[in-house]
Amino acid sequence: MNADALVSAGDLDEILRVVDRLSDDREWEELDRLRRQCRQAHERGHQLWPAAANASYRIALDGPATMACAVVEDDDTVFSLGPLTEVLAQNHSWDDLAPHLAHGPRRVAVAQERVLRGEDLTGQNVVPADHPEPVDLPLRLARWESPSTAIYRPTAAEFPAPAAVVELTTISSGHAQPELTVDGAVSALRHLVSAWVEQSSGRAQVVAVEGSAEDAIATTHAPGVKAGDGSLTSAVAAMMWAASSGGSHGRRRGGASARFDLWWTLAALTNATADWPLSIAELTEYADELRWVHWHDATPPQGWELHLAIEDPTDGLAWAITAQDTKLG
Repeated sequence: MNADALVSAGDLDEILRVVDRLSDDREWEELDRLRRQCRQAHERGHQLWPAAANASYRIALDGPATMACAVVEDDDTVFSLGPLTEVLAQNHSWDDLAPHLAHGPRRVAVAQERVLRGEDLTGQNVVPADHPEPVDLPLRLARWESPSTAIYRPTAAEFPAPAAVVELTTISSGHAQPELTVDGAVSALRHLVSAWVEQSSGRAQVVAVEGSAEDAIATTHAPGVKAGDGSLTSAVAAMMWAASSGGSHGRRRGGASARFDLWWTLAALTNATADWPLSIAELTEYADELRWVHWHDATPPQGWELHLAIEDPTDGLAWAITAQDTKLG
């Protein structure tokens, strides 16, 4: 049975096998035609969105730049392994993509994903000067930002958590403090893991106190805490990994979205949001003044986790976030 007949019959399983074959054989034009047929199949009473999304994913990952950019504009993401802007950026350079991406948010997102893949796009025409869509973030990585570790393959994806670089030891200092009720950094830190809580089964607690990082951790009332001082680089890696993830059941948000949230969080922690947008030099100067502490409570590590405390010695403030999501069933 040919592809047209399979679509007419609504045979999703067989269509998915055809998508794999066309992708493996790099028959991109035929695959794109099948993708479009599947997108329109609801008019015949068939729900073939998973096949259309799979075809879009395969084209975005390995297809020619012209076609890959077109499928990103269609945004078949719900059934995809990740945001197509992130998928597209893995195997295509900015020079290949730029002529085929329409000006708008997706173009900016793809540019940021290429930056996260290590490209320096400083001076590139990501957004025209007279275009209303701004580029708020630098088009190159700061020294404390690591390249993306997301790995997309034809039928699977990996999003490895940052390697543990801090030795955790039992802490004896720290006392629970009254929580500060008005603090923009609390909202920014909580937003890093919003997908875990809102789209999955996760939980998160963020506190702000007057005191030390140990005081902020104690205020979470976590038992049996172990902690260790990290660096801006290690803290950024942990926050980026969390912010780009959808947790166990949520949709992956991707690197571009996570990078914006990360920069905004750093600005909020350093009371610099009024100066937005910030240069790398400005944000580095502010963030280098903070103390970064990785920690964990007595519960066994599992699933998706973020445990971090931040101390501002100059202003005598500290924050702690504990977030976790686990796979159900």
